[in-house]
Amino acid sequence: MIMKNLNICLVSILICYALAVPVKESRKIRKFIPKIRKTSCTGLEICNDSNSYPTKRIQKLVKRKKNLPFFSTLNLIEPADDVPVPSLRDSPEMKNLCRTRTLTMVPKTGFDHQSQEHRYIVNVKDHVQTVVYETCVNPKEQECKIDLKNPYEYHTGCVQKYNMVRLVSLTKTGNLEYGKFMVPSTCVCSYFKDINNAIPVL
Repeated sequence: MIMKNLNICLVSILICYALAVPVKESRKIRKFIPKIRKTSCTGLEICNDSNSYPTKRIQKLVKRKKNLPFFSTLNLIEPADDVPVPSLRDSPEMKNLCRTRTLTMVPKTGFDHQSQEHRYIVNVKDHVQTVVYETCVNPKEQECKIDLKNPYEYHTGCVQKYNMVRLVSLTKTGNLEYGKFMVPSTCVCSYFKDINNAIPVL
């Protein structure tokens, strides 16, 4: 009888101890979601400014064998060398109708149109993805440098165009995959008809 009561007490003590011991919290899975600052890279969906860029994580990933296909020859988006256009003999000098500037960016963050989320773009030592693009100097205010025959009916403007490019990026779960990012491509001259100032037909 004494042994039975002793066993019951021992079991009770073990149960109480088990309930008293705090259960360890499950390890939180880190999500790699960039913090986009409104003051940086205004008007662009890609940005080369990031205070929280996970350099060590990306460097570790690019060294893994399963990720090597991402970085094989011709897989990365490399800047194209400027090829001079051969000038024709006695041909007039060609000029752009819009004032433009060419920029080079090594983006670290961007909005991926495939996953519909912001991502870190892979850009670390020995694995660089460079984007070269052309922008309008003042796309909202600039008119094309051209004289139209009907100035009262038509207006011109320089419009920024965009392209979708594939860049290797980091998913929020910490893996590498291609993403689709919108980047500026070129600046074109467009015209539109101003109905309010059109000359009435008599």
